Amino acid sequence: MTRALWTRALAICVLGVLVASLAVAGADAHIGSSHSPYTTSGPDLVSVEIDGNRTDFCFDEAVTGPDPFVADRFTLRGYDSAIELVGDNVSTEARDNCVSVTFNAALPDRELTIGTVAAGAVEDI
Repeated sequence: MTRALWTRALAICVLGVLVASLAVAGADAHIGSSHSPYTTSGPDLVSVEIDGNRTDFCFDEAVTGPDPFVADRFTLRGYDSAIELVGDNVSTEARDNCVSVTFNAALPDRELTIGTVAAGAVEDI
């Protein structure tokens, strides 16, 4: 084999390895993009829905909590504002993975953007 043919064969092999490694890296990125990169072994808060003075805090799995639930572990906050409302009553009647919290204060939903749940407020079933 001449030097030119040897160089071409080596270049083709190297190009093949690079293309294969890019295809594998692309597959990993695509598969992983459908899941949240931040998960824990406990329930993770996935959404907060405000409906009147009731707010549903929904998790990625069915939840329970201390008996009785502690309402002040659920809060609503405004981004870049001084508004912070603390829950007054908790119910789990709606769905297994959601906790309904009522707030006695009027909820200015346009100003509330962050729902928070303190550690220990809910547990795995």
